[in-house]
Amino acid sequence: MPLSTYYNLPAGRQEEILQICFEEFALRDYQGASISNIVRRLNLSKGGFYRYFKDKKDVYLYLLECAMQMRMNQVETLFSQSEDIKELLIENFYQKIRFDLTNPIVGQFLYNANREGYSAELGDEMIRVRLRIKEIIRQMLLVFREKGKIRSDISPEVIAFLVFQVQTGVYDFLLEKYNIIPHKTGFIENPVITIPEEEIMNTVRTFTEILVHGLQPATG
Repeated sequence: MPLSTYYNLPAGRQEEILQICFEEFALRDYQGASISNIVRRLNLSKGGFYRYFKDKKDVYLYLLECAMQMRMNQVETLFSQSEDIKELLIENFYQKIRFDLTNPIVGQFLYNANREGYSAELGDEMIRVRLRIKEIIRQMLLVFREKGKIRSDISPEVIAFLVFQVQTGVYDFLLEKYNIIPHKTGFIENPVITIPEEEIMNTVRTFTEILVHGLQPATG
């Protein structure tokens, strides 16, 4: 997390630093991102930058915390307002895409972060992050199970894992179908907003239908 000197900066300077750091890690993976690029754009020396953050990992984890908080605020609002699990999932998957359209730099960063594997520098931080997201989903699903809205014979951990995977899968399906390559073009230069709105919603509904009702043909 940032050092106290960062929080002593004017709000505008804090936001500028945050924005430029997001852009660097959005356009590159963790290993490819460069503190040298960041300090050059901020007109700082590396020594000056490290008065605000301990190291590259410290910057990255702070960005991750900020981005996740933005997204999870949205998710928690959805879960607190919905009584129908199917419509909740549809809205959640759809709002994830809308979030990335509205916040393309943060969306690209989270897309990259979700695909980060183990590294000597990051350790298993990304595994813990994904487990944290799934735990939030699991806790919310428990509320629906207590209300008898979802099956009680399936572990909430399994359902939370599936929800997380389907959420990722909806995005990957749209990217593949429309030949959008994030690591090549990025959401910033070639956003998913180029996909028709109706197509996004139809895809979300199809994936949710399979998640909720399985692959058996409809009867009656």
